[in-house]
Amino acid sequence: MTKLIGYTRVSQRLSADREVVDLLTADVDRDDLYVDHGGTGVGEARPQFHRALESLRRGDTFVITILGQLAQSREGVLHSAKDVQSRYAELRILSLDGRDVNTATPAGSLVCVEALVHVYARLTNEVSESVDSDQFDYRCGSVA
Repeated sequence: MTKLIGYTRVSQRLSADREVVDLLTADVDRDDLYVDHGGTGVGEARPQFHRALESLRRGDTFVITILGQLAQSREGVLHSAKDVQSRYAELRILSLDGRDVNTATPAGSLVCVEALVHVYARLTNEVSESVDSDQFDYRCGSVA
């Protein structure tokens, strides 16, 4: 049986209530919900994130509220998305540029990591750089 595995991260001064409600509303079971509290910067420890990834099984979907939950850099987003794919799982982002993107759906399978990275770069005001497909081969929705 496949599961929805939810993850969110918030700083210590903020509450995770909104994100938790969003993930529960997306049908993530409370027992499959992982929340990191504390630092949210690059290089910060995220033990619950790693536990969430470890819990993924073939066919599961990793659900996050926003793309920034995957990582705080383009390279981190690519690495995390590749990690999800390597576990034969799908990725669902509840709010990516105002849309719910789920790689398990036909529409969501058209979204590739390069597009995710470009949206992330725009949202974080980073300079967008092309992703070299030879260095990173990921086709959303192509779980074998």
